[in-house]
Amino acid sequence: MQTRTANATVGYITKLHVVVNKKIKKNQSEMDEEEIKMTKELIESVPESVWINLVTTATDTFKSIIKPITSVTSGVGRLIEAKFDRLIEGEKILIAENLRKADDKARLRIDSPHPNPSTIIRIIEASKDEIDINLREMWSNLIANEMVDNSVHPKYIIILSQSSVEDALFLLKTAEKSEKKMIQISANELLKTLPLLSILPSFYFEEPESINTDILEGHGLIKRSSGVWKLTKLGEGFLSSVVDPNSKVEK
Repeated sequence: MQTRTANATVGYITKLHVVVNKKIKKNQSEMDEEEIKMTKELIESVPESVWINLVTTATDTFKSIIKPITSVTSGVGRLIEAKFDRLIEGEKILIAENLRKADDKARLRIDSPHPNPSTIIRIIEASKDEIDINLREMWSNLIANEMVDNSVHPKYIIILSQSSVEDALFLLKTAEKSEKKMIQISANELLKTLPLLSILPSFYFEEPESINTDILEGHGLIKRSSGVWKLTKLGEGFLSSVVDPNSKVEK
């Protein structure tokens, strides 16, 4: 069982990297020889049976989670299924895993998750090719919050889809310095769950001006007040939407 799991993980990571390479560098002339060689080796190293099993499992997982939605909203439900069916295989695995984790989190709060179908469609479109493990954790939290109380504004989906890991980190480090205890705790709780981000030193995020501050300010998430970056109301709302609903501090 352990060997099978390990092989599945290798196949999963391998295929996803191949998908990303193909998406970002559609013209092979933009890839150097080493990248081309590595991509070909990765493709050849994945047993086809492993990949087929992963895709089948992902499809079954997706359908079981959205079944409550499709059973009561036939038209929109079919649209959600159609969106999923049109995804390439690697994207199906990503979406299904995000939904599975979100469903697990949501069910710790409520018995029957009830996301807005339109929001799920937007999330599928926006997160289908995100492979960063930290941002994917934030996506699963976003979906979980939508499943729990339909609290995800469409703007939050756009913001997360346009965010880098560095953007997320600067936002969290800014939130840690908030005068509001609830915001501090939310930021700390989220950092604990992000595998790679929580180990980076604080000084890495203390630049007063950077492309990340420009981007976050452009989204309306932060503003500079008395020489210090602070979260706006929109920033606080966005942070709340990407924190695990089970770790939130009640007001």
